[in-house]
Amino acid sequence: MKRLKHREEIERLQKKYPVTRYFTSDQCPYHYRVYEKGEFLQSPDFCGRDLHIILSGKVQVYSLSSAGQKVSIASIGSGYPVGEVELFGKHIPFLYVETVRRTTCLVLPVADCRRHLLHDPTFLYFLANALTEKLTFSSNIDYSNASVSDRVLFFLQAQPDHQINSVEEVLYDLHCSRSSLQRSLAALCKEGKIEKLGKGAYRLP
Repeated sequence: MKRLKHREEIERLQKKYPVTRYFTSDQCPYHYRVYEKGEFLQSPDFCGRDLHIILSGKVQVYSLSSAGQKVSIASIGSGYPVGEVELFGKHIPFLYVETVRRTTCLVLPVADCRRHLLHDPTFLYFLANALTEKLTFSSNIDYSNASVSDRVLFFLQAQPDHQINSVEEVLYDLHCSRSSLQRSLAALCKEGKIEKLGKGAYRLP
């Protein structure tokens, strides 16, 4: 994890991702961090300290079973917050938030910002909209009833670029095995419903 300090890097991020999209209070200190693949934004050892807003990249949220296996909870990408539960004074034990690729975040210390953010209409609107989108996605991708192929098509339609960049990354979202996903991707390519861009990368035509 690296905290960005160079003025040019910070100004570039501020221009590309204006903080006024997320909050209006000038009393909230914030900074930017870059996490490499496999680093943790949150784990049982350190949680509740910071609210992260993902600007680019992707993270997986999971817990561990008694056998030490990952139990998928969610996959979160750019434009979404991580740590909003802790912001409201709640705590989810045994939770891990791990990057699946290089991820840049806007970071706000919860202790310093909680009082301001919870009275900030811009932040509350951003938070409500993000939670609504998460809920809508989870409701529509009903993995108990839909086929893997249907889930793939819905997932692609829901992405801003209509693209899958890595098979490994979307296993959490689609709740399926690697083998069943690869079979479905091959079938969808053969049917002309999606096209392959390269190893593990696909998009809608």
